[in-house]
Amino acid sequence: MSCGRFLLLPILAVLPFFSFGQLSEALEGKLKKLESTDAKVSLLLSAADSILDYDIDLAFAVGRQALKLADTPTTMAKSQVMMARIHTQKVQYDSSLQYLLAAEQIFKEEGLEGELAKTYQVYQEVHTNQKEYKSALEYIFKASEIYQELDDKYSLASTYNDIAWVQQRQEEYETALEYGDKALALLEGESADELKGTIHFTRGTAYVSAYSFDLALLELTKAMDYLQKAEASPLNLSRVINSRGNAYKLMGNHEAAILDYQSNLALCEELNHKRGIMVSHANLGHTHLLNKNYKTALPYLLFAKDAMESTNDKANLWEQYMHLSNTYEALGDYEKALLYERKLAAENEAYYEDKIDQLELETQTKFETGQRQATIVLQEQTIQQQRQRQLLIIGLAVLLGAVLLLVYNNYRNKKRLSAELEVKNQEKELLLKEIHHRVKNNLQTISSLLNLQSAQIKDKKIQGAVIESKNRVRSMALIHQKLYQGENLAAIEMKEYLRMLSENMIKSFGRHRDLELVVEMPEVEVDVDTAIPIGLITNELLTNTLKYAFPGGQPGLIQVSLTHDLEQDQMCLRLSDNGVGMESMNGEPDERRSNFGSQLVKLLTTQLEGKMVVNTENGFETIINFKKFKVYSPSHSEVSV
Repeated sequence: MSCGRFLLLPILAVLPFFSFGQLSEALEGKLKKLESTDAKVSLLLSAADSILDYDIDLAFAVGRQALKLADTPTTMAKSQVMMARIHTQKVQYDSSLQYLLAAEQIFKEEGLEGELAKTYQVYQEVHTNQKEYKSALEYIFKASEIYQELDDKYSLASTYNDIAWVQQRQEEYETALEYGDKALALLEGESADELKGTIHFTRGTAYVSAYSFDLALLELTKAMDYLQKAEASPLNLSRVINSRGNAYKLMGNHEAAILDYQSNLALCEELNHKRGIMVSHANLGHTHLLNKNYKTALPYLLFAKDAMESTNDKANLWEQYMHLSNTYEALGDYEKALLYERKLAAENEAYYEDKIDQLELETQTKFETGQRQATIVLQEQTIQQQRQRQLLIIGLAVLLGAVLLLVYNNYRNKKRLSAELEVKNQEKELLLKEIHHRVKNNLQTISSLLNLQSAQIKDKKIQGAVIESKNRVRSMALIHQKLYQGENLAAIEMKEYLRMLSENMIKSFGRHRDLELVVEMPEVEVDVDTAIPIGLITNELLTNTLKYAFPGGQPGLIQVSLTHDLEQDQMCLRLSDNGVGMESMNGEPDERRSNFGSQLVKLLTTQLEGKMVVNTENGFETIINFKKFKVYSPSHSEVSV
């Protein structure tokens, strides 16, 4: 498919009627002719909306002017929504939310349901940009409910497209496409070419992300046809051209991708759309890099890098560092290659530290909330018990002669209190289970982030380290899963836990068909503080076994067990395989005794006050005996420490 059919001249014909450096004379003239303040505000808001994607500073100035002129609650709220959209584009989300909260309150008081729904749509954009997808979906579903009540098919279709976009960002591509179908069905027979084009664009990008390139090109072609027919904004056409270039690039058709990116760059330069210029340079640099045209790629990548650094646009800055490092390495400039490799490492570290901090803060907040709720329940119970005792004392004083009646009433009160206490204890147990459930979900989120990052890393050693970190997080998540699924919130049954952990590890290495796993041990429950280091130790030992014990995909046997020696009052963790033992692997020494995982095993063994023994005869066997633990009987009472 050639991009020559999308000529620039027809696109430029639909530019806004004012300049991008200052308010145009035409706009100022129209303002002077209007007597109504409401009309002036409406004109300014329309102008700000038209130029928002081209000149954000000018849009900000126009929006501020509208906000100053607004003298009614409705025009004030509409101006606040516009300012929220502008601050969203400026990546100033706190300011966006402040404006939206004020506007939402006004629209509710005025009973303007349609405007309230539009406000919810902007909420969605703010939360989506911050990857807060749950909140984004909550707001967009609120908007869709309002549009359904108003029987506004056009706006309802736009919310379905918004839902599709959020689902796509979460990699829920099938759900995204389903909502795209719903949106198009609502518009069947309607003259809504621009919205139809936008929906096809969303579907096209979903297919690109899902690597269904033929369907992606079909959807993007439909999007272009509808948008050109509607004489839509040139920026909307630019997005379609860029997405089509992405599809070609991922297909390996680099020549077609470069033509699209060059066409999009020329269009964005005509529009003076700075972000579009930056993205086009980044895509051209990456595509030339893939073609091994390193000298051609370099200036494009440097331009994109400088633009992202100057605007503090860090979403894809790490990718530019990676491409620049690879380009300089290919050109033989190893000093600069190392410089950008370090910048990439720093950027990735900062990204994950920020994500982990956010998850830790969220987990801590939820845990503290659960504790407060449990405390409130216990306080209410104590107060109620105190009141009951007071009533009992009064009853004894007043009804001293009615001993039998008092005994009967006391019996009934105790029975009722016992039932209430049981209910409260059940509620507390549910709260604790919910805490473990949410901790497990947060750990799974971290695991998913690590999994996503590993797919972007080309260096096999770094990729392996990330995957191993993901497995460590998953081993801890499994513990919290077992806690909230089990009956005992203080302990974990280790036989089933070790079996599930081992099976998941073997499957993650793709060895479940040629390796036999045997977990022979009695059922034993240990406390969480003991289970976590045991799980991490088992994870590291299995990782070493799967990496070194069975080279070339050879079949074998792995045995795992954990036993409690009552006479010695110690526990024994044993993991063995019948692999190659300590033999060299393809001429390289076996690293299972010197890598990070082995160091972690030694550290955790020390934490458990244990001793480790390694046997390399007939394979490789690791035995760890330790005394720092808590074992629980089937009745959940602690029996040894």
